[in-house]
Amino acid sequence: MAEQSDVYSDFIEAELKAERDRKTSLDSRASSLVTTSGSLVTILAAVGAFLGKDGPTLVPRQAIIVLVLALIAFSCASLAGILSGWSQAYKAADTAAMRMMIKSRWEDSEVLARKEVADLHIRVIDSIRAVNKRKESFLRAGWLSQVFALVLLSIVVLIVLATR
Repeated sequence: MAEQSDVYSDFIEAELKAERDRKTSLDSRASSLVTTSGSLVTILAAVGAFLGKDGPTLVPRQAIIVLVLALIAFSCASLAGILSGWSQAYKAADTAAMRMMIKSRWEDSEVLARKEVADLHIRVIDSIRAVNKRKESFLRAGWLSQVFALVLLSIVVLIVLATR
């Protein structure tokens, strides 16, 4: 029976590692989303400041409205990245259960010990997956906002070119 428990245990440990790696990847992508969107918001704000009060004469009014919408969309993308990267609590292996393992369960058979550890890992996996799912939802919203903002910027360029 030890061979089957090895297979199950190895699979569960691999899933735990995959979820932890996924969390790291999501955090990295959230940081990237904040950086790119924040940079684009800064550029748009600089363009707005450069245009200043002469903006309506240099750029058609409808382009300015679309530019403001793009600014809002980039801001939303940045906010989604911040929310995705926000530190969220997830369960780790219960220390009380681990203490019990070394105090009263230390003499358990290898198969039973492997089962108890696997059960703890599954609880942690459930928790990390729930957090990762929330992070992923925020990232999707951010990416969609960023794409929408880029489409709006393209429209601004088209409006400006069409009115020249």
